[in-house]
Amino acid sequence: MQTNEDLIHPVKVKLYQGGNLEQQCIFYNGGYSFNTDLNTYTVEIDTADLPFLLTCPSSIDTTVNVTVADSLVTDIDYAFNCYPGYDIGAWNVHSNLSFFPGNIAHINFSAGNVVTCFYNGGASTCSSPAMSGQVMAILTGPATYNGPLSGSLIPSSVSGDTIIWNIPDFNLLNCTNSFAFSVYVNTSANSGDPLCLEIIVSPDAGDNHISNNHFIHCFQVVNSYDPNEKEVSPVGSLVYPFNDWLTYTIHFQNTGTAPAQHIQVLDTLDADLDASTFQLLSYSHAPMVQLFGSNVKFNFPNINLPDSTTDAEASKGYVSYRVKPLANLPLGTTIENTASIYFDFNSPIVTNTVSNIICNPIAPTNISQTICAGDSYNFNGTTISTAGNYSATFNAINGCDSVVNLNLTVLNAASNTLTENICSGDIYNFNGLNISSTGIYFDTLAAINTCDSIITLNLTVETINTTIQQSSDTLSVTSSGSIQWIDCNSQQLISGANGNIFVATMSGNYAAIITEGNCIDTTSCTQVFTSANELTIDHSQFTIFPNPTDENITIEFSQPCENCRIEISNTLGQILLTEKLNQNSEILNLKSFSSGLYFCIIKDDSGKMYQKKLVIEK
Repeated sequence: MQTNEDLIHPVKVKLYQGGNLEQQCIFYNGGYSFNTDLNTYTVEIDTADLPFLLTCPSSIDTTVNVTVADSLVTDIDYAFNCYPGYDIGAWNVHSNLSFFPGNIAHINFSAGNVVTCFYNGGASTCSSPAMSGQVMAILTGPATYNGPLSGSLIPSSVSGDTIIWNIPDFNLLNCTNSFAFSVYVNTSANSGDPLCLEIIVSPDAGDNHISNNHFIHCFQVVNSYDPNEKEVSPVGSLVYPFNDWLTYTIHFQNTGTAPAQHIQVLDTLDADLDASTFQLLSYSHAPMVQLFGSNVKFNFPNINLPDSTTDAEASKGYVSYRVKPLANLPLGTTIENTASIYFDFNSPIVTNTVSNIICNPIAPTNISQTICAGDSYNFNGTTISTAGNYSATFNAINGCDSVVNLNLTVLNAASNTLTENICSGDIYNFNGLNISSTGIYFDTLAAINTCDSIITLNLTVETINTTIQQSSDTLSVTSSGSIQWIDCNSQQLISGANGNIFVATMSGNYAAIITEGNCIDTTSCTQVFTSANELTIDHSQFTIFPNPTDENITIEFSQPCENCRIEISNTLGQILLTEKLNQNSEILNLKSFSSGLYFCIIKDDSGKMYQKKLVIEK
């Protein structure tokens, strides 16, 4: 290879012996190596989906004879040129933080010019034209976009869970760090819930390999965290027949007390995985990758990974790869994977085991429920009181996941407010309750939608001021409503007497009928003596006895009174009894009168009036 050529990686080289695949190696800084026994081997370059054209040698296969023990066979080199056109795409998603409910997590995915970013093919190898386009990320699951991370591109737009970056030229992208952002994991998330990111890179037209322009990667919500762990995407169930990629990511962290100089990760692929399809995707530190059958060794020599006490963030690392299962695996097949991580000469740290199962597609069960505001609904152990769409994943007997989708509707309690006015003395019937006082009243009724209906009544009792003021022969009221004065003795309306002030032209009992809005009330009758018929209170003119009385009274006048009239009235001015007095005395039977205060008035022919109080006690 020439000194001015780019050392491309990670290209996979396979070693066959007798037609059997024995080893695989991923280019590390443009180089590869195999440890073999004495034998004849075939070295083959894996050109699947490579954006390069093999120029040297002419065949992807090279026969190598190892005939001398402890010898070194060199110069089995390969040279490439780029295909005309371009290859843009996306190839990996990873996170260095676990997805805890209520926490912020970081997501980083790689996208851009596959030739220059993924394979390290520089200008000396390829000359790509300027390529503008778009990168779209769609977030699904119990998380929401929070914002870009420091040093990453600011999205051109964010709409709900869809994030879009408009790219002027993919050649100028830093593919590793451009697409990094944080998400907020919902507090309602449950452990095991999938959180997925769908990546779409466009345009497709003119792209040499559109197969890498779209992929989906899923994480899982967790309730605990182990810095040395393994994860897989897709998570859980795989729909039969499943012949697509499984993406594995191994996370490691130096939690010791000194830097780790050398780290090895050993991973044994499940027997149901096709090791020949293995592809290295991304990593925090460039590894040398070797496969011996189903055993994968990731070697990080001279990594010098700081310890977590000295530098927590720099103490972390990861490696990500993908591999396909064997074709057409039967239903119920379980694929498991575990890795061992070696820090220098320490005992290995064994990761968790990730598991997938191939099963028949199970159509989601969709249910709809309606509750009333203030009530709650229990869904898979979670109490929900907010309207929305919810999902829960259940394991069936055969191990396959089944999904139940809930659409919850929360009905607000029907409410209605009534504003009513009644007149003083009236009664308002409110759902069987008789009310006669001003106030706010509530009643709860059963509505058609089964939710309570709350009725609010604002009741105002309108009271008319019936106070009447008297000054000699003048009466007045203070109402702002309409007024009609009435003669209490004759119960006749007084024509033209409609003002607040009434001046009597003759002695009598008078009252005012007051109308305010829809309410009508009448003042008490008030006795008026005009100046022309001045009331004479002269106790020497007549006497009443017995006074108090319980039945009969005798009225004696001091001198004969022809055509005199005796009137007995109550305190309201109402005349209850009238008798003529043609002698000096008269006996009146008041047996029908109730106990109380009354007035005895004698009127003579001259218009003079004489009055005394009369008390009846039963």
